[in-house]
Amino acid sequence: MSPPDSRAVVPVIGIVALVAVTVVLAALVGASAFALADPSVPPTAFVDADPPVATAASPGDDQRVTIRHDRGDSIPAEEIELVVSLPEYDRGTRLVGLPTAGALPAESVDGDDIVDRRENRLVGPAFEGGEWDSGERIGFRIKSYRDDGVSLAPGDTVVVRIVHVPTGSMLADIEIPVR
Repeated sequence: MSPPDSRAVVPVIGIVALVAVTVVLAALVGASAFALADPSVPPTAFVDADPPVATAASPGDDQRVTIRHDRGDSIPAEEIELVVSLPEYDRGTRLVGLPTAGALPAESVDGDDIVDRRENRLVGPAFEGGEWDSGERIGFRIKSYRDDGVSLAPGDTVVVRIVHVPTGSMLADIEIPVR
């Protein structure tokens, strides 16, 4: 004959095990939910120059730089800034406070004033607002020497870095040869 209280031990152990499993699962689900909402994780986007060279001096596209979002996450325009540098001329600037509509205001240029800020010189969602989605392009023009800029020549390089502002992460670092 077994002691009368030994039969009650098995159901109690089962209940404790079920409670432990429930607590562990709740902790895992909670941790996953917080990881998804983490604003310190930058979007993943793959961008490239389009075409893969900057145009030095063709009629109508004088010193235009165009960048294409190939694939990956959509990026809200207000979350990016463009860092543009011309290594051969030791000049560079950051385009901040995007999006802007129309002309690029002076306060959106941090550094050398090398980007043509006039109306219709900036294209794409980074300047027009909204999201920069896969397949879309953004573009700008480098000011020519006539406008206190530079005269790009074949063999020069335009470097464009795209920064995710909330995290400070660099989404792209593109060296574009001038032809």
